[in-house]
Amino acid sequence: MKRISILFLCVLLCGCHFKEMGTTSFMQILERFDSIEMPSYTNMQKKYYNYYLPKGVGRRKSTQTSEVFVKNGYPIVMNFDPSMIVMNEHYKTTSSTNEEVKSDTIRGVPYNEEEHKELLTKVTMSEDKKGTGKVSFKGYYKDIKDRVYSYQFILIPDGTQYCLYFQSDIVNICSVIAQVEIESIMHIMMMLAKSIDYHETEVLQNFSMKSINEVQKDNLQSIQSNISSSGSLPELLDPSSNDKPDDIRH
Repeated sequence: MKRISILFLCVLLCGCHFKEMGTTSFMQILERFDSIEMPSYTNMQKKYYNYYLPKGVGRRKSTQTSEVFVKNGYPIVMNFDPSMIVMNEHYKTTSSTNEEVKSDTIRGVPYNEEEHKELLTKVTMSEDKKGTGKVSFKGYYKDIKDRVYSYQFILIPDGTQYCLYFQSDIVNICSVIAQVEIESIMHIMMMLAKSIDYHETEVLQNFSMKSINEVQKDNLQSIQSNISSSGSLPELLDPSSNDKPDDIRH
């Protein structure tokens, strides 16, 4: 990680455009997602999930499914999304094709070294063809419970800052930050995502197919009310302009 930090600093000092950084240091950071050193425990306990809050990150507020953190003065909003857990249970009990709708397809595939070792270092990048400067990175990560998920990192220029958005099946994390903060905030987001340990029984007892829509609306509202943006957030949070991460199946 030290080598990556030096490379990142060199890119900034050279005055390179973000597009060039996106194909160098950002790709290298994400390719090492799985090698991030993580504690085997969580230090924040909640009704529906636990997680590990990295040192140096403050917690400003919390709800049942949402957290607002702060790092170097920048708010970071994390939302737990129970919809995939509920949908999986719904389809598992109502579908006659359970072979096609396996629980680990939605919750996270149990790690298998033969199948997933190379997958965890695979990162793809795509740029918005509309010229907005939006760049998306897609890959896979393994959490502290050895479950594998697909993820998507989206970065959009927002005035003099950047809107950084992380999305997986069970969590989304968002912040609007200065360019020099991108690497450190990406690292925090990755640690948070890897540490999420949800309580399936509690989730299924308290959420339904009807209620998850309200949760998702509340989560979007949490981002919009806690993060200042010059215009990127509405576009970023519009479902029609944002693909969900690819499913991982056996």
